[in-house]
Amino acid sequence: MDWNAVGALGEIVGAIAVIGTLIYLARQIRQASINSRASQISMLNHSYAAITDLVVGSPHVISALKSIENPERASPDEDGVLLRHLMYKWFNAWIGAQMAFENGQLSEAEFEIYKDDFRNIQNLYPELMIYLIEELRRYPAAKDFEIFAPIAERL
Repeated sequence: MDWNAVGALGEIVGAIAVIGTLIYLARQIRQASINSRASQISMLNHSYAAITDLVVGSPHVISALKSIENPERASPDEDGVLLRHLMYKWFNAWIGAQMAFENGQLSEAEFEIYKDDFRNIQNLYPELMIYLIEELRRYPAAKDFEIFAPIAERL
């Protein structure tokens, strides 16, 4: 084998190594992007949860929200305000689970746990679903989420 053949073989091996490195880097960048999105979604869900915790934990806030409820709607009692905000908390958790599953951060088995949770809440507190249906009508992009399939016919 002469030096030209060795040089050509070295160039081929080098080109393959560069292509392999680029593929590896592309995968790493994609995974970093997915992780960044998941982190952002989690941060937003925590923000919503903090607001809901404030409402749920404070009779004064519940009373204040009741007093400014949309006058075109039937004014709920304070329990209605509390129940609506409890549903917001579950709604955001279920949406977070759906998004995490779609981004590949939950396995099918893990996502099934959240779907079971949804079905259990629906069965335990059927009247609470009124508030969830209101939310899904206000946020139509979420109505087709797999997690909400058990109540799709009510939308």
